[in-house]
Amino acid sequence: MHPDIQQARDSLFEAVRDLAPEEADLTPGGRWSVAGIVEHLCLTYARSATGMDRRREKGAAPARLRTLRQRFQQFVVVTLGYFPAGRESPAAVVPTGRPYRELMADLDRLFSELDASLTAASATFGGSRAVLDHPVLGPFSVNQWRKFHLVHTRHHAKQIQTRRRLPA
Repeated sequence: MHPDIQQARDSLFEAVRDLAPEEADLTPGGRWSVAGIVEHLCLTYARSATGMDRRREKGAAPARLRTLRQRFQQFVVVTLGYFPAGRESPAAVVPTGRPYRELMADLDRLFSELDASLTAASATFGGSRAVLDHPVLGPFSVNQWRKFHLVHTRHHAKQIQTRRRLPA
């Protein structure tokens, strides 16, 4: 497994270690539960893997230009490793309420599929050429997607740790 994906996996599993499913399903103050955060991450991993596989099936990725705003946002997230809080998630990756036990049973498979699809895309397109658009941040290369998933997962792992410290 690529080190960035492995670190993302380790970060998430550390955040949920010894978490009871009943605790994971609690929704604190209208915010996502831990299960909701895990589901959101699962959706992002699955969509990225599917998107990479589709891009490989289609062949050559079109040349995509980034706006100045996207370049700045990508620099902040991918290069600096900072994921700003308070952004609304794209509708396609908003949690739907899947049970925590079910999510955890799928997690290793999703990390493996994400890693395999990124590895295959890197072999096809190289790691540094933009191949697939992020819905907010614009065109990403395979290397940027790996780093994005690491930074994004760490961001949500911190949220999980915060939720776990809140009173029930």
